Amino acid sequence: MSNSTNPVFAFVLALFQPKDPIWFARVLITVNFAVFVSMFLSGVDVMSPSISELLAWGANEKNHTFGGEWWRLVTSMFLHGGVLHLLFNMYGLYVAASIIEPMVGKRKMILLYMSSGVLASVASATWNEYTVSVGASGAIFGLFGFLLALLSTSLFPSDIKMALLRGFAPYIALSLGLGLFMNFDNAAHLGGLFSGLAFGFIWFVFFSSSVKARIKRYHTG
Repeated sequence: MSNSTNPVFAFVLALFQPKDPIWFARVLITVNFAVFVSMFLSGVDVMSPSISELLAWGANEKNHTFGGEWWRLVTSMFLHGGVLHLLFNMYGLYVAASIIEPMVGKRKMILLYMSSGVLASVASATWNEYTVSVGASGAIFGLFGFLLALLSTSLFPSDIKMALLRGFAPYIALSLGLGLFMNFDNAAHLGGLFSGLAFGFIWFVFFSSSVKARIKRYHTG
């Protein structure tokens, strides 16, 4: 049976494409673009902001952050090192959030995104001695880590697992691969990814029973 006629596949697609908007994801994307436009209007280079400009706007850097400016753990999540960096991250955010937010709800989505982002910033500031880090990718990797955790469980049928994995695995591989050759912060990426994995297993244990029951009823009915 093809995916187009598979009732389980159709159910999961409906589960992930609700009538309600992806509220928090849209807010996040809007805020990220608003911050970027504000930086541009202030004179920051849209293609390659300088280190001093990023630090002035709240970038994450070990000496500043651990020196008492803890707010950088959050503000750095909404800054980007150029328009291409912004667009790449917003694409990843939309892909991940379009699956996760309808499944877990707005409140858990907010908690997951912000917690993963802050922990990714902590990992970056801890690991990197002099790196100035910006971007939403740590939090986005948290979302993908959350999905990876769920894909390793019995929550979804195998065909759905493969379809979802094919959808976001290229983003993770490309981000980590570029981090080996370009000025990408893999410490933040991995910090977010492992945070998301932990949150995913916690969510599966405590909150996934209703989703599992709905899928099982649909499949057997």
